[in-house]
Amino acid sequence: MIDDTLLLNAFLFLALALFAVPVAKRVGLGQSVGYLLAGMFIGPWGLAVIRDAETVSSALRVSTIALLFLVALQATPARIRMLAKDFFSLSMLQFSLTTLMVWFVSLLTGLPWHHALVCGVTLSLSSSALANQAFHDTYPAGSPLTDTGRRLLLSQYLAVIPILIFFPLLGFEAVITQGSAWPMVLRSLIMVLAFAFIGPILLRHLFRFVVSLGLDEVFAAFALILVVGTLLLSQLLEVPLELGAILAALLLTRSEYGSAINIAIRPFRELMVGMFFIAAGMTVNFGTFISKPVQFIVLVVLLVVIKIWVLRNILRYSSVPRAQRIWLATVLSQSGE
Repeated sequence: MIDDTLLLNAFLFLALALFAVPVAKRVGLGQSVGYLLAGMFIGPWGLAVIRDAETVSSALRVSTIALLFLVALQATPARIRMLAKDFFSLSMLQFSLTTLMVWFVSLLTGLPWHHALVCGVTLSLSSSALANQAFHDTYPAGSPLTDTGRRLLLSQYLAVIPILIFFPLLGFEAVITQGSAWPMVLRSLIMVLAFAFIGPILLRHLFRFVVSLGLDEVFAAFALILVVGTLLLSQLLEVPLELGAILAALLLTRSEYGSAINIAIRPFRELMVGMFFIAAGMTVNFGTFISKPVQFIVLVVLLVVIKIWVLRNILRYSSVPRAQRIWLATVLSQSGE
């Protein structure tokens, strides 16, 4: 029998996704902000319709995995080649400088160096959902500004792969209870290498067999089986599920049927992004802000200023017109999902 709570939560998520966007647009807010406010509204600090900590945590985890999968689907081979050709060094410079500056500020707040490094790396990423919405509303696709912005976002999300692989090594406190993280790191590296070199060869033959059957539902089922199977493999190997979602997406988008899969999943992309922001909104803890409001505001403003300053200086070496650099830097100054 299906759990009534699961059905109720699913209904609330879908209902909020349906009404949040029109209301947010009516008052002049973006879609992502509308979803975020909707999550706050039903979360523990709002009406507390959903207050169970495990439910909130599970919703955020599932929606994060789905979001990473959708973002990684956009990393087509053509885009990666273009990124590696003339933009990768610039984007990595931006990421490294921002990480170092945020890491230094985090050290000044009293955090241990490895906790500060986690803050620096994660807060250096930008929000693709918020940025893409701003691009869509303000500048046409194909302009130097939108192209540069999307390349920066893509390079950041490719950087998530080594982050997911090597971050467990910074969990020094967990060594006492869980042992060394090196076995997990090695399993993750083996999985990445297998998907990079063996996966495309196997997938090519499997996809051609499935397509030869001439049944669209079998094609869709096979793509879904590949994604779920990759997540199950990640769980079996005890590596991050987020890594498995990214690898599954990269494997699909690199195949000769990647374009067809991207087109088929397009109607669900914005809905999945909305689900993530609703779940993220439910995790917002206003108690932290109430207990230390000044420190909270100062740190947020400082983070935005650092990211704008780094991005604005990096963009001098891009094709973005000078008058638009500060706008793009401001859009990308928000921290990532």
